[in-house]
Amino acid sequence: MKIAIIGAGIAGLGLAIGLQRAGIAYSIHERVGHLGQEGLGFILRQNGLDALAQLGQGVVDEVEDAGAWLNHFTLRNPHGKVLLDQPLEGALGIRRAALIQCMMNHVQADSVTMQHQCIGFEYDANGRAIAAKFDDGQQIEANLFVACDGSRSRVRQMLFPDAQLEPVRVHELVSIVHDAEMAAALEGRFLKTQQEEGCLSIGLVPCGGDRVIWYMQFDGTHTLAYDSSEEQRRAFAQKLVGDWADPIPRLLKNSDWRGTHVWRTTDMDGLPTLHKNNIVLLGDAAHPMLTFTSQGVNSALDDAHQFCQLLEQGQPSAETIEAWAQKRLAEIAPMREMGRELAQQFLVFDPNQTRTVPLVD
Repeated sequence: MKIAIIGAGIAGLGLAIGLQRAGIAYSIHERVGHLGQEGLGFILRQNGLDALAQLGQGVVDEVEDAGAWLNHFTLRNPHGKVLLDQPLEGALGIRRAALIQCMMNHVQADSVTMQHQCIGFEYDANGRAIAAKFDDGQQIEANLFVACDGSRSRVRQMLFPDAQLEPVRVHELVSIVHDAEMAAALEGRFLKTQQEEGCLSIGLVPCGGDRVIWYMQFDGTHTLAYDSSEEQRRAFAQKLVGDWADPIPRLLKNSDWRGTHVWRTTDMDGLPTLHKNNIVLLGDAAHPMLTFTSQGVNSALDDAHQFCQLLEQGQPSAETIEAWAQKRLAEIAPMREMGRELAQQFLVFDPNQTRTVPLVD
């Protein structure tokens, strides 16, 4: 049995690590020429860490060394008044680039082909894919094709053309600051400062060493172009949150604005299934979720682990893949709904609502 993995993100690399441990042949095909982005990161939860540990021995130790444990969540208003303060368990802040590198350390380098864009499939008379076609004219034959090509998945568009990402009113400006003093002062605390009437917040997540990832969330009443300049992004953040309580002013002053990203968040209803015959979707390609869940990366690792367990039993049939897909869809659905609820809490101010940690277990 040979597996062709389309996309070398978290789900794709996680699956490759598990397949390598199980002795199953695989190849990885990534459309871009590099992996990971310095200014982006995640909060790994216990389900993601457990899945990663099951996929391959030694990976979790490296990941834990590269990240920073988060032992507390604090929500406060712009003046510094604490609105919610509670402990966290099983939460690790880590840069995307660091997580990708740790995972790449456990993947055979010669199994990865970069700048290899999948443009379609060759099918047999029964509708099963027999080869993936790439933009360089190459065709890769395999028994199973697993698409891990992200929330804007081209493969998902091929399989389910009616499934569309829908824009959400929540936008994000995401960056990173190198500040050892700030990282130490946070003491493993996920700190979020939020305008009490909603629609504007900034979160700080220690992610290892002297680095702190931060993300500013705002609604459509504040506009920032996707292609805005570094100075425009700096001025935008300064205008909205520059006079908020410490350490926000220091954060904005010391941030690496070259690595700042603007995100237009999106949402999508659940698919009817996660495969068509022997083409399977994992991770964000299968179930993109709102960032409020912090479950994108964790559910991707869960997908990889659970699908690898299926493959260890031998080459799966369409029926066994369907059973796996329906189980995963049922597990993902509550996460999606909780993410939507958290987004609604952010957008619509209700003084009587119970404040909750913006993470989904």
